[in-house]
Amino acid sequence: MKIFASILAFTVGFALADGPLEDTCSEWELWNPQPQVWYLQGHCLDNKGKNICSHASLDACYAVDDSGALQPQQWGQGLVKCKKCVTDQLRLTCDCKNKDGDYITTERGLDDAMTNHNGYLSCFGLDGVECPDSK
Repeated sequence: MKIFASILAFTVGFALADGPLEDTCSEWELWNPQPQVWYLQGHCLDNKGKNICSHASLDACYAVDDSGALQPQQWGQGLVKCKKCVTDQLRLTCDCKNKDGDYITTERGLDDAMTNHNGYLSCFGLDGVECPDSK
């Protein structure tokens, strides 16, 4: 029985470390080192329970459709059409350009595209990288 409980605890811990952002990640920060280049940084648990700081390019995860709305899409390059992006918990809000060239405010759940993959922010199988100052 003890062995079964240990295996179950390991399996649950493994499942939680690879999964929804809400359950395994915290301390969100959105930054743009250049105009219209956006990264999401967060701290996520890996499969061993270690807290890892990583960041991922949101252009690799989102596109902007003709109406100016953010949509999950691998290599969408969408945020180059956006400005004034902010995060509030697990929501991403940006002013994005529609096909007419007007900026509209659009909002999307970060977990619509982003996941935790063994401690690293990830989308569509593309893992982010460890924060430079976290080693």
